[in-house]
Amino acid sequence: LKWMSVQRRIDYLKLCFMYNVYHACAPPYILHQFVRSSDHNSYGTRSINFNFSMPNVKTQGHNSFRFCGIQLWNKLPIFIKSSSTRSCFKFNCKKWIMKEMKNEENCDFVY
Repeated sequence: LKWMSVQRRIDYLKLCFMYNVYHACAPPYILHQFVRSSDHNSYGTRSINFNFSMPNVKTQGHNSFRFCGIQLWNKLPIFIKSSSTRSCFKFNCKKWIMKEMKNEENCDFVY
């Protein structure tokens, strides 16, 4: 049916919101919680312009949107992060998630 699992759908929605954060379309009280890697580090690499800096969190912080959203966003390929429009981003993101889901289903389990 080409449906996403519930967890993958949640990840997709998080990534769509992170796209809004990256393009400063999210509310201001959310935007100030996210720091781009290019603002944080003085050295430059190819992907640093599209990534966020990971926050230092304790045990419960790993479940927060801030941590999970940044982690998912930084895993995305650059061509998806640099999408010019939201609809293009959503299409490429969904295609990437479906591919990842298919790869997980086809992997061999070792017992």
